[in-house]
Amino acid sequence: MAIVVGNFVFNTYKANDIVSLEYSDYQAVQKDQLFAKGWLPEILPTTIKNIKIENNLDLNASSGSFELSKQDQENFKKILEKKEDYYQYKEWVFFIDDTSDEVNYDLNITIRK
Repeated sequence: MAIVVGNFVFNTYKANDIVSLEYSDYQAVQKDQLFAKGWLPEILPTTIKNIKIENNLDLNASSGSFELSKQDQENFKKILEKKEDYYQYKEWVFFIDDTSDEVNYDLNITIRK
């Protein structure tokens, strides 16, 4: 089932307790208090846009994507810990492709307590 409210789409699938959200920009995410709820990490740049979020409430897991300019990607990388083929901040893992504005992320549930 999909419900459109304001500038985001709210999908919920009761069988898996998955909540899918879409936001146009950082301000919309902040207004919905997703940082305070722990659904997104507080270190995301204020210039993110086209944010897509999928939370599995049963597993306490999150994944999604957002767009970020190349310059902002470079600045964002500086505050993350570089791993072999991804970047990490606490339990959050970011996949940053230098050929795209899209950044994908996952909540690393193996680290989360």
